[in-house]
Order: sequence, then structure tokens, then C-alpha cells
Amino acid sequence: MLDVRSEHGDNGMAKKRLLLGERELEVMKALWNVERGTVYDVQKTIKGRRAYTTVQTMLNYLERKGVVGHDVEGRTFVYYAKASRDRTLRDHLADLVERVFDGSVQSVLAGLGEAEGLSEDELAKLKRLMAKENQ
Repeated sequence: MLDVRSEHGDNGMAKKRLLLGERELEVMKALWNVERGTVYDVQKTIKGRRAYTTVQTMLNYLERKGVVGHDVEGRTFVYYAKASRDRTLRDHLADLVERVFDGSVQSVLAGLGEAEGLSEDELAKLKRLMAKENQ
């Protein structure tokens, strides 16, 4: 399920936020990892494996949505991501902050600071980020 939500940029113009469903994101992560690849290349990169036809269907769907493209090499389709990993993950994070934390980055950072399982190094980096956010 591809979800595109609008947000407003610095210039007041609406810009679209790219949000992918769980399976779409799974396929995109695999495609980003292989950079360019056939359905089989993408399929074998997915953790927990998906059926070949499922991966092919998802790639075709993502291509219709403009997130994926392909080149034809002989009789083989070679897929590539048109949406960058950084932008997609940034859009997902922005959506999470907005929906779950009411837009408060400070609440996100505070929650991460209280999370279990952070190493001392990760906690120190988080504290630096929090201090920077409070300036």
C-alpha cells in the first residue's frame, strides 16, 4: 500500500511524502541492497524469502507508482530504485514523528533515551543530539 501524504516545505508549497507499506518497503530495501537486479536477484535478498511471483508483482506495482524503474537487457527486466533510500526513510520517520509523537522531535529523542538496549556510545550520541535540539 503506497501512501503519499502532503506536507508543506519552507516555501509554503505542498511536497509529497512517500510512504510504503510493509511488503513494499521490504522489496525496496532488497532492491536498494542489490542496486540493480532481476526479480530473482531481489527475491534472494529478501529475508524470509517471498515467492518469485510475489516479488515480481510488487516490483511491477512499485514501477506503476513511479518508485521503481527497469531496463530490458535481452529478454530480462533489470529493476532499479527511482526513490532514494534516504528520502524514503526520512519520509517514514517524519510521518512517525507526526502521527505518534504529535510532531515533537524532543519526545522522540526522550523516548529513545529511555529505551532499553542502547549502548553507552549510542546513548552519548543521543544526548548530543538532544542537546543540539534544545539549543
